[in-house]
Order: sequence, then C-alpha cells, then structure tokens
Amino acid sequence: VYTEEGEFLGVLEEIMETAGHDVYVVRKEGQEILLPAIKEVVRAILLEEGRMVVHLLEGLR
Repeated sequence: VYTEEGEFLGVLEEIMETAGHDVYVVRKEGQEILLPAIKEVVRAILLEEGRMVVHLLEGLR
C-alpha cells in the first residue's frame, strides 16, 4: 500500500468487515494503520502491480 506521493505504508494483511464499510489493516515493521475502504481514501487498486494507492486523511496515520 502506497500513498499518492509514493511512500510505502506497508502490506495489506487483513480486511475487517464493519457495519458501515470495510477497513483495511496495513502493517509495516510492527506498526499498523487502519484505512477505511472508502473512495475518499482508496485512490487506485492496481491488481497487476500488486499495489494500492491511498490518500491519507488527517488522523489516519
């Protein structure tokens, strides 16, 4: 998972199902980021490249 600026955030390791929307669990070196699976955050899913591009809203890091 990468930011729009190209920063590597980590690997998508889990998808949590919630009432409102799914939440992607991204982990890197013992750190965890929870990303809501909404269009304001997920900018692109590039399956052939194995990449997801996200826009980090304030407070997600």
